[in-house]
Amino acid sequence: MSQDDESAKEAVGALVTRLGYAGIDVGGLVEGAKMHAPRNGPLIIRTSSNVNPHPCPAPMSSTPRSLAFPFPLPPGDDAVRQFIFDRFGEPAEVLRLVTNAHVPEPAAGEVSIRITKRLLHPGNVALIRGTYPVPMPPGGMSLGVDGVGTVTATGEGVDASAGLTPGTRVAFFPGTGAWNEVAAVPANCVFPIPDDIPDDLACVSLANTVAALLMLRAIEKAAPGRAGVTTPILLTAAGSSFARALITLALRRQLRLIGAVRSRTGADALSERFPGLPIVTTEDAGWREEARTLSDGEPCEVIVDPVGGALVTDLLGLLADGGTLVLYGGLAEEPISVPSLHVVFRGITLRGVSSARWLADTTREQSLTDVADVWELLRTAPGTFPVAGEFDLADLAAAVELLEKPGSVGGVILRSDTDAAH
Repeated sequence: MSQDDESAKEAVGALVTRLGYAGIDVGGLVEGAKMHAPRNGPLIIRTSSNVNPHPCPAPMSSTPRSLAFPFPLPPGDDAVRQFIFDRFGEPAEVLRLVTNAHVPEPAAGEVSIRITKRLLHPGNVALIRGTYPVPMPPGGMSLGVDGVGTVTATGEGVDASAGLTPGTRVAFFPGTGAWNEVAAVPANCVFPIPDDIPDDLACVSLANTVAALLMLRAIEKAAPGRAGVTTPILLTAAGSSFARALITLALRRQLRLIGAVRSRTGADALSERFPGLPIVTTEDAGWREEARTLSDGEPCEVIVDPVGGALVTDLLGLLADGGTLVLYGGLAEEPISVPSLHVVFRGITLRGVSSARWLADTTREQSLTDVADVWELLRTAPGTFPVAGEFDLADLAAAVELLEKPGSVGGVILRSDTDAAH
């Protein structure tokens, strides 16, 4: 392992220890740092309320709380299911679903939620497999940062006027413990779901649309008034739920885009949803030349990518001098390696965007506006978020198989308590 890799791993470990919370995107550390990073990807860590990166109405308990291990419950109907995750590997081999788990009552500033649906993200699977350079904390990790369900209890200091009362149907992000059937999360991460929005759409849309809104702000900051106007924005992994939200929002702003997907099947599905959208297929040998043609021979000022790895080298060849490559994930296992001369003589910027920093980096007024935009997008363009399938928590292996099936389109939901679902 190189000295750079060791230094990066130590930095990640220090960050995890300091925050004790999930959702920091390593890509977000790249800007202003060395241009060789071992990996990029969302780090989802168990709750530890020693440090609360998202301010709540009242401070959380100073006692670290792991949701990874079960505690016995007295006989009755209160037993809930949750996953035990204390070693890395294939999800079906290392995750254990237990039914005698107990989640503590919400602390001050928290809301307890009976979770009925949660979205299975590629980053969840990558984390479980140990793809990201983060050690397993003592006691294991709690999985999942977003979901929908019903409020069961509120902690001291939670404002009832915000609609967070027992029985309220809500979505939350970025919280923690979403893969448990009950979790306590900071109240400012929880949002009531309007009556006309079904649970499945709320589940697949909240985190993805918030991320898309953040990305649009980052794009505008990178090339004010130019990106998507004078030159198109190149978007890789354009068939994902996040990308579909970004495409919908960008087209409404009359921004020019080029979508890049891996396969012809993915291209056909994306074209069906967005007729007229220029699309390239990266499995085709000439996709880079086709992308240049679609941008009228001009290099792109902004490229948006969740993959990283070797693909970055190809993307830099399509990026204008002074342009910005915006990373929001790390699906590739291999590191990003950028020749220093690209940076020195071409003035290229590598920027990271993490939706996990949404509440920390926006005002409360802006976050509420963003959530209102999510619901409005669902009302006006519900087809933006297809659902590929829903699986009970016990059927995780089948859910992962569908998520990773080539050509699969739409979000994959892990469900529980289906009788209580809206």
